[in-house]
Amino acid sequence: MMISTLALSLATSLALGMAQPAPADDEAHASAEASPIVFVELWRSRPAWRALSTEERAAYIDSILPTIAELQEMGVELRFNALADPDTSNDAGYTYIGVLTMPDRDTARAFEAAVSESGFYDYFDQINARGEAIAPEAIFGAMIGE
Repeated sequence: MMISTLALSLATSLALGMAQPAPADDEAHASAEASPIVFVELWRSRPAWRALSTEERAAYIDSILPTIAELQEMGVELRFNALADPDTSNDAGYTYIGVLTMPDRDTARAFEAAVSESGFYDYFDQINARGEAIAPEAIFGAMIGE
């Protein structure tokens, strides 16, 4: 199932403190260059993860911590993690949620590569969405202009 773009954009905007009036044209251009990338992850365990012992799971998590630290040094910031509420309207069917911000698209690509190289997808079924953070008014304009 798809996440409501409107709900996601409003939640992200509120979380990032972006629910504010749109800036003047010159300010809009300058702030667009500095807008972070918002990255949303939804994931759930695969049978391979569930087949591991608790000790093996902990060892895997320990093995990816240095990569997480490197990504943080590159500007990847974990904003929120959540356990998905299965009682959510139009539930996506995933167990875990992560909302991150990154300074730019190159960092986002490096993040995506690091997740893939870590073997995470062997253990978890994950879907991602990313885009440049923009004000709600810009989302509404895009929706209307679609």
